[in-house]
Amino acid sequence: GTSAELGRKCMELVREILPSAKIVVTMANGRDTFSRPFLELTRTGGEAVGLATRPLVIMAPEQLPEAFDELARNRPDALIVQPSLPRRSVAALALGANIPALSVANGFIHEGGLISYAASEPDLYRRAAAIADRVLKGTPPSLIPIELPSKYELQVNLKTARALGLSVPEHVLARADELIE
Repeated sequence: GTSAELGRKCMELVREILPSAKIVVTMANGRDTFSRPFLELTRTGGEAVGLATRPLVIMAPEQLPEAFDELARNRPDALIVQPSLPRRSVAALALGANIPALSVANGFIHEGGLISYAASEPDLYRRAAAIADRVLKGTPPSLIPIELPSKYELQVNLKTARALGLSVPEHVLARADELIE
């Protein structure tokens, strides 16, 4: 499925940007029903590219500062953030702890995260409009097949990269759909 691909893709991006990386913390929202699959898919994605994952489950936003104090003491090479966590707080705390943060959430770079890799929102809206059109013209929704996203966007925050002292490889920048200076 796509989430498996996204977990693997994030790990591949960590490997490309930080070739010497060994440990990636996967930060999950304990209140999100998708946290278990998220942790499993990022773990198998990490294994595929030789990265060990350390799960970190957050049950409430108030736990974030303490979690990042711990991360600052046992610094991972990178952090992959489940989209349902408070992204702006996580991005700011990750930057403060000098940890590169990636997410499969669209726009995570606009919150200060290093990398977003997610389904293209304009593409999703176009497809939703086409489905709505079919329903309005009388097609029963049960006869319309479920569509998975087909277009994904890689977004890189170069300002965050500079703040972390990272140089993002040219071949990654060349593939990026959006760069923030």
